[in-house]
Amino acid sequence: MKTADIIGKNYFGSYTNTRVACRGVVIEDDRVLLSYEKENDLYMLPGGGLEPGEDEAACCIRELAEETGLQVRLTSCPLELTEYYEDWRYVTRYFCGVITGECGQKLTDYEEDAGLTPVWLPLTAALDIFSRHESYADTDEPKRGIYERELLALTEILGKKHILFLKQKALLEQFLKTGAITKAQHDKSLHDLREKMGE
Repeated sequence: MKTADIIGKNYFGSYTNTRVACRGVVIEDDRVLLSYEKENDLYMLPGGGLEPGEDEAACCIRELAEETGLQVRLTSCPLELTEYYEDWRYVTRYFCGVITGECGQKLTDYEEDAGLTPVWLPLTAALDIFSRHESYADTDEPKRGIYERELLALTEILGKKHILFLKQKALLEQFLKTGAITKAQHDKSLHDLREKMGE
């Protein structure tokens, strides 16, 4: 399992509180499953806090079901990300998984008030949203921190090479849609790109 740290500008240098959470990374057809709070215009990977006595994998499965209404089978836990803010240490374990079925959402009062809904976004769009984390530094520190966390998590899990491949693939799709290249040129370029990058 990879590990990564984020040390906030407001970290006191030591912590007296710890919160452990688990988040799910579900990717299908180059799209990632996210939780979106409509009232706060906030995207994040679905997940939440570990309950007393709860197993981490069970926490992730429960949170995914509650927030997205989807049942997921976990396949790996590739990343533990630790954040330090003020006197807190936040430990988040990221699990990858695949959808196995549907169930009903079970939102908390806060989530209902925030208009939480599951959304599928192209990975490139999600990475673009999260990469703008610094633009919230003066206006919304919690959002900035969440976006920095999710960007680091996806970058660590996917790898920079795969992210570059996704961005170049998306660019080829855009060229095809606008008529800048033909379908045959698109297909050859995509084939060459896959060979070059080992995808």
